[in-house]
Amino acid sequence: MDSPSHTPVPAGQIPSIPTHSPANTALRCCCGRNDCAFLESNNSALEGLEKDLETAARLGQVR
Repeated sequence: MDSPSHTPVPAGQIPSIPTHSPANTALRCCCGRNDCAFLESNNSALEGLEKDLETAARLGQVR
C-alpha cells in the first residue's frame, strides 16, 4: 500500500487555533428555536465548563 506524499504547508497558510471566541457569538440551534431544549442543555454545560476553566486558571497562577 502506497502512502500519500506529504507536502509541507507554507507558514503563511497554516490555520491558527483561536485563543478566544468573540463576545458577541451566541450559540444557535439548527432548528432555529431559541427555547430549544438541546440548546439550553448545551449552554448550561458550557457555562459549567467555563467556570471550571476559570477556576483552573486561577489555581494555576498560584504556583
